[in-house]
Amino acid sequence: MPPDFNNKPPVLAIVDDEQSVVQFLGLLFRRSGFIVHSFTDSSLFMEWLEENRCDTLILDWHMPNIDGFTLLCMIHQRDPKLPVIVFSGLFFDEEEQSAIRDAGAFDYMCKGSSAADTIDLVKRAVAYGQMEANEDSVVRSENVG
Repeated sequence: MPPDFNNKPPVLAIVDDEQSVVQFLGLLFRRSGFIVHSFTDSSLFMEWLEENRCDTLILDWHMPNIDGFTLLCMIHQRDPKLPVIVFSGLFFDEEEQSAIRDAGAFDYMCKGSSAADTIDLVKRAVAYGQMEANEDSVVRSENVG
């Protein structure tokens, strides 16, 4: 069960150019109680993000048109606290994973990881995002009072 978001299911966005990956992850997370928005085109995701919000994003690193690194930078300009999980079919060593996190990703995961590990990582990212949002609301209320 995903973390309680004031009795609202968490919203997960998935951006991957492989339709089969998007379909599999969408099914996996819908069955786990998430609201899922899937995109095989990074430009369409950016259009969607202009008027919508997600609690966590799973982002493919290697895509046509806008690659994962560029998209990650664009997303973090708009919403620097959005937890983004980089999802790739390639194995990145520790130094590369560190660089991905330095670029703003919450974490990195290889395609082919177990469903349980994938769900666990997304739940942790949602919880982190919820904690960040709660801290922001506390700071705002302290500034008002």
